[in-house]
Amino acid sequence: MSSFAMPQEPETKAGGYHTFGRLVIHGASNVNTFELTNEIAPVVLNNTTMFLDSLMSHQKKYWIIIPAKNFHTKNLGIYRDFMELIQADKFPFIRIGIMHTDLQKALEDTKKISFPVEIIIAGVSRSYHMTCSVAPNTTDLLVLNGSKKLKLTDFEITPPEKFFGIIKVMDDIMVNFDIPIYASIVH
Repeated sequence: MSSFAMPQEPETKAGGYHTFGRLVIHGASNVNTFELTNEIAPVVLNNTTMFLDSLMSHQKKYWIIIPAKNFHTKNLGIYRDFMELIQADKFPFIRIGIMHTDLQKALEDTKKISFPVEIIIAGVSRSYHMTCSVAPNTTDLLVLNGSKKLKLTDFEITPPEKFFGIIKVMDDIMVNFDIPIYASIVH
């Protein structure tokens, strides 16, 4: 069984600070670097949005759903190219799947922990081993921190070229994330 984890509406805690996290994609071409940022509101994982991953699955997998069009960057051309690359019109979400037992271990142990995740971009699913740490943000909110180097070609995305091949985007991207999660719901 799996759960969707949809970001909740932005909220401000006492003291005026936001509980947002971020997912940042760093990339480069042969002439420049770029960065795309997606602010992530706290993720609520609950049993009211359960669905079956497959009939054979007996464990819950939580899905963190990241709206593709919520990425922003200083360069509108990079944004448009990224939306086209990940086919955001056809696949409007980037999904990160974490098994319930792995997420529970990570939230209980605030030092670095490694566990498998499933990432779906442009309709293509890949499994990775992710090393993360967990940091408390508030009493009931923990932040899953980590980074992972990915290849565009892992997701069947051909790194784009512009101006007849003069500008070439590199295959490697670095993804940094701070995902706020209400911990009490995972236990």
